[in-house]
Amino acid sequence: MPVFQTDVLICTVAYVKAKSKSEAYRKLIAHDETSVEFRNQVINEIEVSGLPIDSPDLPELSISPYMTVLVRTKNGRKLLPRDFAKCV
Repeated sequence: MPVFQTDVLICTVAYVKAKSKSEAYRKLIAHDETSVEFRNQVINEIEVSGLPIDSPDLPELSISPYMTVLVRTKNGRKLLPRDFAKCV
């Protein structure tokens, strides 16, 4: 059976321990457009799978564990220090 792929946007919340908004920004922006990896997890019945696309064990629906962190707002604007809020 053929396997099809497409890029998808995955959003999450980043928590940054820092003394100020500016420090939080500097810590997070250092990871802009870097890759992160999640393996062997199931999120809402969608498996995070690092299996090759020709593996017979590839799930019917899965997402790649290789992702890119884009330090942007939901509207696509680069984050600024003012976008941080102290939560603890």
